[in-house]
Amino acid sequence: MLVAQVTDNAGARGLIRALRDRPDGALLDLRVAVAACFFVVIGGQSTTGRLISTVLRTAAGNPEAWARASAEDGFARAWVEEVVRREPPITTWRRITREEVELSGVTVPAGAGLLLMLMGTGSDPEVFADPDHLCPYRSNVRQNLSFGAGPHRCPGARPALAEAEVALREAATVLPRAQLEKDAPPSTLGLLSFRAPLRVVVRLRSANRKSPGPPS
Repeated sequence: MLVAQVTDNAGARGLIRALRDRPDGALLDLRVAVAACFFVVIGGQSTTGRLISTVLRTAAGNPEAWARASAEDGFARAWVEEVVRREPPITTWRRITREEVELSGVTVPAGAGLLLMLMGTGSDPEVFADPDHLCPYRSNVRQNLSFGAGPHRCPGARPALAEAEVALREAATVLPRAQLEKDAPPSTLGLLSFRAPLRVVVRLRSANRKSPGPPS
């Protein structure tokens, strides 16, 4: 089916159709189509899962945020977008310059390897007030490169945000007394380009909130 969509323009749709519609009119290479589909599948599963785990960890560690996530319309989405700004699942990425360019007074030659600090774009104090703190409803929350930009922007950005929003809202609704177990051993994936909790341990507060319940 994939081969048919690549070779038969009339049958192409969705992602393959978008890949075929190149401004230069060049034909879509089957290897490029396969690679694009591979990254969409991997990116849609792995990175979104890491985003959800970070969203749950940060919200469960903030009792006010956890309560508002289920009770206040729009809060879950606002919290997710703040997490994307401050703690994206992909912290760095590699690029190669196509031509010589000057960045901040430094000349970068064509073909140079670059390591882009994506996470840093959401922590710039010249752009965000109090950048180290999660502050939902920032008016400029999307002024970062966590999902890339231009032709390199993640095609799964909207679904990822929606999935994380639903996960937070439903978790806070089903487990309203959950709070982060701060004494649990740290379990974090900390690679050059990927960072996220490998698990999120919570404890259920007792109904009267005077003493914690058993870990979950």
